[in-house]
Amino acid sequence: RHRSQCERGMMSRKGEGDEGLLSRVVSLGSLGRFSDDEDSYTSSTSGEEASLWRESRSSKSLGGRRLRPPGRFGRQSESDDWTEGELGERAAVWAGLSESARETLEGNELLLLRLVRGYWKYDRRTATVTGVAETVAEMRRRYCCEQLLRRRLPQDEDFHRRVWPSWILGEDRYGHPIVFERLSALDWDRALRLSTDELVQLRIQALEALQAECARVSGRSWRVYKVVFVIDVSGASSWTLMSPRALEFAKVFAKIVEQMYSDAAWMNVVVNAPAVARAAWRVIERIVDEETREIVRFLPVGPSCLDALREIGLDREIVPRCLGGPAHLGPTVADVIDRLLDQAAAKGEN
Repeated sequence: RHRSQCERGMMSRKGEGDEGLLSRVVSLGSLGRFSDDEDSYTSSTSGEEASLWRESRSSKSLGGRRLRPPGRFGRQSESDDWTEGELGERAAVWAGLSESARETLEGNELLLLRLVRGYWKYDRRTATVTGVAETVAEMRRRYCCEQLLRRRLPQDEDFHRRVWPSWILGEDRYGHPIVFERLSALDWDRALRLSTDELVQLRIQALEALQAECARVSGRSWRVYKVVFVIDVSGASSWTLMSPRALEFAKVFAKIVEQMYSDAAWMNVVVNAPAVARAAWRVIERIVDEETREIVRFLPVGPSCLDALREIGLDREIVPRCLGGPAHLGPTVADVIDRLLDQAAAKGEN
């Protein structure tokens, strides 16, 4: 049934509530493209070579020493399995789900674990997680999430390489994939040719690929399911960020990130932000909760940015030259998607 819905196309989008400006900026994240230059990793590199490239970046980061990720904000470490209390919460949530939601989420234990942990400190936790899980199940049916890494989408390769590329720099000290994006390379004219649903579906495909990349990294030792995003906002157009079309997309995508990818971000690092944005954040961070202050970081502009990146776990050896480091840009998320689609084809899953 779900496959036939995908083949007929996207369902019409329902209206969404307003989201904060910070969510909009982080959601827009990397909506851009890189021009071909000497910093770029060759996009035609094979999947095997790209994997070797990522392994070399991992071994460079902090001398190859990998630490177990700690628990934060009153939650278990992502490397830990379900606790007894979490299993009880899972059972209560599962009992309250509709049959269609159960069918959609069946077997996706990691998603259920992230939902339980992501909303662990909420009041009326069971009711909240149950409601979010119903919404997430609907989203996954609507955007055909189970097929996104098994079958090609129209324009997906061009989109992930030229309209919205995300570059994998390596891993932090805990093994979290580090994803680098630049707003200044935004090709908004091309993005506007897509409907909001098409744009959202392509971006979900990228986030699903990053979860698969976390699973690949986890195979070397303990589990990780969080990602570090480094967003370079230098030269970003305020008209682009605040245009009605951009805000429409940001509102939809912010809700998806908050719910479907709950507890999946280790850190969102903003670099080269203009002075007015940094000043605004210094005011905002005084009133937001501890978790937001910890996860969202605005780093200083200039040479001290390298020291700040080091302090949050990014070794200088994997910082790209456009940020003052020595490294070439590595493979893109598009390379990960290509590898996963090739694996699916080899298994006859597409």
